[in-house]
Amino acid sequence: NSSWFQLMDQFASFLLKHLLGEYVDGLDAKNIHFGTKGIELHNLSLKKTALAGLELPIEIKEGIIRSLKLQLPSGLTEITTKPARIFLEGVYILAGPSFRKDDTADDVQKR
Repeated sequence: NSSWFQLMDQFASFLLKHLLGEYVDGLDAKNIHFGTKGIELHNLSLKKTALAGLELPIEIKEGIIRSLKLQLPSGLTEITTKPARIFLEGVYILAGPSFRKDDTADDVQKR
């Protein structure tokens, strides 16, 4: 039984890192808590580069996600046919304007 839970911990950690690793720090197996409705993580740090792909004229100074819940399909046969769902609560972001050293005033205004 304990090997089953270890396998599930590793799978959940892999899945979360694959889906959210670009955006969130702290996605390790030791932070994962299995609940009755899925997997829960608490007090995660948002990476400063989480919004970089959107090319917005802002940058993240600090970011926290108080609660992340991952809900997986209930059966092994459903894992490939039904979606996994991610629920976020308490997302706090402190952001400010981003400037590149080679930006001109026109570049900043366009963004």
